[in-house]
Amino acid sequence: MQANMAHEIESEITANDLAQKLGKGVDGIRIKYSRLFAEGHPLFVASFDRHAPLSPEQIQILAPEKRGQKASIPKAGKKTGEPTFRPQPSLSESPLTWKAWVFIACAFVLVIGHAALIWFDMATLWAMPGKIGGGIAFLFIFSGMILMSERSEKMVLIRENMLWAIGTLEALAVVVHHAAFYHNASVAYSVGLGSAALWGLVSVICLLSIGATIFYQKVIRL
Repeated sequence: MQANMAHEIESEITANDLAQKLGKGVDGIRIKYSRLFAEGHPLFVASFDRHAPLSPEQIQILAPEKRGQKASIPKAGKKTGEPTFRPQPSLSESPLTWKAWVFIACAFVLVIGHAALIWFDMATLWAMPGKIGGGIAFLFIFSGMILMSERSEKMVLIRENMLWAIGTLEALAVVVHHAAFYHNASVAYSVGLGSAALWGLVSVICLLSIGATIFYQKVIRL
């Protein structure tokens, strides 16, 4: 009776549950599962789903160290008599399309371009101290964008905090932009574009950068 109950419980373990038992991130299990799926392993005929229950045989292969033995990986279609079955991967497991990567690249360049503008404006307004301060702001935003591309499950909270930090910095930059643009707005003022237009322009620049940061962080971790 206890053996049957243990078997039922074990058969209902998901990838998330297994990762917690092993004390590691679910990404390691996903990578191994996806490799077996791509090789056409007869026990891995469905695409990876972290919430789907795993069979005891799948668990034994994915975590052989917990079983005290190294599981063999038979090749599909050899000695098993089972045909290779490879269903189309689900949308959530599909790799990013080239269109998504183009957007990611454009968003990255847009945010870094805004960071460079912050650096330039601060250097224009405050000479050497501004150059140093602007460089610090630029490096923070640049490194934050790199950090937000990390897909590890352990980095979820850090990615969210970094998104807020960069977004706040980009919003506060509106003051620096206004001051720098004001000293170079002679043509704009001559055609009737006053202070309101200037505030609108620098606000749009900051909002575009904030939007690019948000969508970059959302898309690149898919």
